[in-house]
Amino acid sequence: MRRCTLPGVADDTIPVATFESLQGADEAAGLLRANGIKCAVVDPLPSSSAIFGNTLGSGYTLVVALEDEERAKEALGGIDS
Repeated sequence: MRRCTLPGVADDTIPVATFESLQGADEAAGLLRANGIKCAVVDPLPSSSAIFGNTLGSGYTLVVALEDEERAKEALGGIDS
């Protein structure tokens, strides 16, 4: 699975979900990739809430390519993040 820290995240991505565990984030990423959706798991940052509001939260954030946002949200519709 591709994992990255925030500085390595492409500018043309958007967060679609945050997970408490790396396992949960990786499973969701696997589901998206199986559906042809480009994505990455971003490691949590200690001060992510303060820097980015609640966009990234305090867990592992799943980001997708901008063009895949709607498809990703549909695919993740039944997954608790």
